[in-house]
Amino acid sequence: MNATRHLSLFLALLICFAQLHAQSNEAPFPPEAIPAERYLAMMKRSPFVLPTAGAQEGVSTTWASDYQISSILKVGDQFVVIAKKMSTNERISIRDKDNAQGIRLVKLQMASDPREVSAVIELGGIEATIQYDSTALSNLPRSVAPDNPALKSE
Repeated sequence: MNATRHLSLFLALLICFAQLHAQSNEAPFPPEAIPAERYLAMMKRSPFVLPTAGAQEGVSTTWASDYQISSILKVGDQFVVIAKKMSTNERISIRDKDNAQGIRLVKLQMASDPREVSAVIELGGIEATIQYDSTALSNLPRSVAPDNPALKSE
C-alpha cells in the first residue's frame, strides 16, 4: 500500500515538473526587463528611496575647505582666529593682517551658538568661510550664553 502511494506521488510530481518544463520553454530567456514605470508609485512613497538630505547647491571645494576654527581670542580690541588645518593638524593664527601663510581675517561672525560662528578669510584675493567642526560641537546645547557681550560681532 505504501509503495503504491509513493509511486502515485512520484508520478504526480513528475507530471508537475513536465508541465513546468513545458511552460518554461514558452517563456523567453533571458526574461524581459520590467519597465521602471511599474514601480514609480512605490518609489515616490518608500522611505528607502526618498532622499534624506537636500542637495547642497553652490557648495564647492576651496583652498579653505581643509581649515576649521579651533578657537577665537580677543587680544586688546582685535580678534584672532586660531584655525586648524585638518590634513596636517597644523594650527595657525589669523588676524586682520596677512600671517606667514598669507591668510588674513576679513570678517568674523560671532553668535551665542558656536554652530553659527564663522570667519571669512582671504588668501591671494580669494575669500572663503570657515566654521567650527560640526562633529565636535554636536553635544553642545543650542544656546551657550545668549547675553554674553563678548559674543557680539563688531
